Amino acid sequence: MESIPTEKPAVEAQSEEPIAIRPILADAWQIYRQQFKVIAAVAAAVWLPCDLLSSYFDAFVFGPDNFRASFKLTQFLDNFIGIIATAGVIFIALSSRSGQAVTFRNAMAAGFSSWGRMWWSRLLSGFVLLVTTVFFILPGLYFATRFCFIEVLVVAECISGKKAMVRSLELTRDRFGQAFLLCLTIALLWIVPYILILCISVMGNWLTEAAGQFATDLLFAFTIVAFYCAYERYAKACKPSAELK
Repeated sequence: MESIPTEKPAVEAQSEEPIAIRPILADAWQIYRQQFKVIAAVAAAVWLPCDLLSSYFDAFVFGPDNFRASFKLTQFLDNFIGIIATAGVIFIALSSRSGQAVTFRNAMAAGFSSWGRMWWSRLLSGFVLLVTTVFFILPGLYFATRFCFIEVLVVAECISGKKAMVRSLELTRDRFGQAFLLCLTIALLWIVPYILILCISVMGNWLTEAAGQFATDLLFAFTIVAFYCAYERYAKACKPSAELK
């Protein structure tokens, strides 16, 4: 697996030009279409077993009314196993944009090698979001938007934890409105089909429910690619400050 450049200016100033959402989604769709086979293979290797396990436990262990246990299991699987696929999809987008060969093996290797950084970054940023959301709802929404590039940064710049949080804040500095609109648009592109698919899948057995969850995972993979494409444009819009010239 080829190494990823990680050097970035320590201090950056934002370009004043607005970052349009449509070109980001167009780039993401192009990557998603071109690399769908590899993305689907990574999703099937990581997310599909989690979906099957979650649906089985919902049907035969927890029961239909035990939402708390079901939610806890889903969160555990996502935070400890699902992040491998998340990192793998980010690597696929990064490799595709840089013209490198994209393979299932390299994507999975990137997913596993990024696991520790992904887990630590998600834990630290999740704690900050939990505290700010519980006590101050609006600040929680604010930081959730400003932290939108953390997981992309873990793979693209090989940083984690506090460094990834600070870097995401740098990329979205003076662009909260644009970043919020980006997050809202991408969320709607995923949530609406997600609700429709799950409403249909729960009408069958646990296998159809798992199939529905996997279908939403494939949709979620597109949102990951979209955030990577957005990261590229936000990073490009950050120009070195006068102090670094």
